[in-house]
Amino acid sequence: MESPRWEGVKVNSTGLSTGVNLMVMRFRPSVGFVIVMALLLAPVPFGVWAWAKASSVRANFHPGMPFLEALRFEEPLRAPELTPEQIAEGRRIADKQRARMLAMFPDLAVTPHPVPDEENAFLQLHLIEVASGRNEQPFLPSELRDWSSPLDIDAARELLELHSDWVKTAEHLASLTKSSSSNMPESFDGFVGARTAMSAADHLLLKAQLAAEEGDEEGALRLVGLARNIGGHYRDVERPSLMGETITILVDLSALDATNHGILPALGPSADLAGWRTVLASRCTPKALAHTMRGEWFCSLGMMTLYLAHPETTPPDPDRLVEVFTERFSREAKRLDQATLSDLHLLSGSLVHESSHGLSEKSSEILNWFSIGGQAWYRGFTRAALKHAHLDAGLELLQREQHGEDLTTLTACDTINPLTNEPFEFDPVTRTLPEPNSPDDHDLLIDPLPLPW
Repeated sequence: MESPRWEGVKVNSTGLSTGVNLMVMRFRPSVGFVIVMALLLAPVPFGVWAWAKASSVRANFHPGMPFLEALRFEEPLRAPELTPEQIAEGRRIADKQRARMLAMFPDLAVTPHPVPDEENAFLQLHLIEVASGRNEQPFLPSELRDWSSPLDIDAARELLELHSDWVKTAEHLASLTKSSSSNMPESFDGFVGARTAMSAADHLLLKAQLAAEEGDEEGALRLVGLARNIGGHYRDVERPSLMGETITILVDLSALDATNHGILPALGPSADLAGWRTVLASRCTPKALAHTMRGEWFCSLGMMTLYLAHPETTPPDPDRLVEVFTERFSREAKRLDQATLSDLHLLSGSLVHESSHGLSEKSSEILNWFSIGGQAWYRGFTRAALKHAHLDAGLELLQREQHGEDLTTLTACDTINPLTNEPFEFDPVTRTLPEPNSPDDHDLLIDPLPLPW
């Protein structure tokens, strides 16, 4: 297939004079989303705050910027925008490069499944995110989002009533059963913000906790399932991104914490544990991540080609750069298709540490910009999977006790640690599952899990 021409998108003389400026304006940085994903190794509330902050400063979040510097950034500078004609030219090059790469790497192709706009949960979430702008969707106050603290029932009712229209919208979005990244607005560049999804999910989780406090377990189960659906909408599209996957996991971790620390203690020993194990089942599988990597290639290649289209940032070997970049994604997706979670945990981040295959110095630098942090991202992903399994092990023990089994002589569960392929340990004296092990003894920052009763 004919290679696209790299004349470059001609940029006006309004101050956009370097490739760095173009990247500052339009690049969706690997550094940003990878480190935010790595924040899944930290407590979720900080991760959510950091993601929201990083999203708000992304116009000035450039490769090499220390992450904490980005979090401290308050007033983003406004880099000159490309004209519609310039953006269209960049997208034309991206389309040609994608077609050329799919001919070379057909395993990266996906089958579109477009759905009507009004039924497309992914589109509807995006439209709300874009429309909200600075009029952000409401976050829960910290005292109501601290799932480990006793719920202030009156405050929860008051807030849910105050935000009743938004809660109704969140339930509607969560009830949608179809998501598609096809037929997105022309302005969509693959970037997805976390604020709308996290706000919707957190309001549903608060409503679930209130339902549990009021003895409505069926309602609590339904609402936790709906909250997880919000996150799932970002994964269930044809071309998911690592940013979308991060949102899915952040929502899932919030659902785990809300259930474990708030909802189950409110329900007590008569809880429908089989139902809770079903609604909280893990969705973190290497095969799902392989699908995400194929979508991430599509999104990030669009960013890369827009950057390469600028005449001052086009390297001498742009076609070869795109080929190396694509080949890495192809190989990684194939490997993930066959991997286990234990394999994933031990991967060394091949997207980062491989050679540049004879690329020019400029192309090698660009490749590194778009390939930072694979190992940290994989650790975040496996941590989420391990936390799901750890809580499921606790629910298994409670379910066995509910069925009359004496736990005082048990030292392990039937549930398997997916990273070591060994049963989770159990301390019957303290009724606690100790911090789970990992194959390389790396601390995944998962706390011991005391049973809720």
